[in-house]
Amino acid sequence: MKSTITLIASFLMFATIAYSQTATSPIPTITTEMHFESYEASFGQIKEGEKASHVFTFQNTGDEPLLIISAKGSCGCTIPFFPKDPILSGEMSEIEVEFNSKNKSGKRNQKISIQANTDPAVTFLYFKGQVMPKDLSEVEDDTDEIKKRNQQNLIEQHKPSCISIFPNPASEYVQLDLKEYIGRSASIEIHNDVGQQIKAQKIDSISNASTRIEVADFTPGIYVISIKVDQVSQKIAQCFVVN
Repeated sequence: MKSTITLIASFLMFATIAYSQTATSPIPTITTEMHFESYEASFGQIKEGEKASHVFTFQNTGDEPLLIISAKGSCGCTIPFFPKDPILSGEMSEIEVEFNSKNKSGKRNQKISIQANTDPAVTFLYFKGQVMPKDLSEVEDDTDEIKKRNQQNLIEQHKPSCISIFPNPASEYVQLDLKEYIGRSASIEIHNDVGQQIKAQKIDSISNASTRIEVADFTPGIYVISIKVDQVSQKIAQCFVVN
């Protein structure tokens, strides 16, 4: 019974001192010892974009409760997860570290800083390994997939036939059926599948039923043509293909 009361009293004293120190310092004045089974770990070889994780096991080998104040990785790609509650003397606990290799390559030595009521106040862990760059074919596949998605989004966005365009697909020119707007002025813009403006043209007065636009110098792909006609509140648009 006496030993139980002593342990509770010790913990309460630790908590009181820890709280009183927050105004001046985040580290309690009562220190203990923290011992890790291993201070470094290897994730071996992973491909760029993959995640790796490891659990570091440690023990409070001192006589007082252990309180971890913070745990930080050397960059935002390394995130440690640590226990927030005090760890009593003799108890075991864990810190899990997750490394995200997105946009990383080559040999990596990720440093994790553990701040606690220990002496010294900061303990360092290391998570090492090598990130292999993506194969060129995979990079090309990713690029092709992104391009296909962009093209599909454009097609879905402009599915309604707002403007008649012919021929479509085209190789040298496209013609717009603008017979409804003869006599009005208009501004024409053409964008590619990633939103870049390729061509801009102004028409002072639409005089013919169809307006011809050269596309012979366009790279094969999907394009969006949009027209702002005088006295028409919204732009009208349509997709066309250059082959």
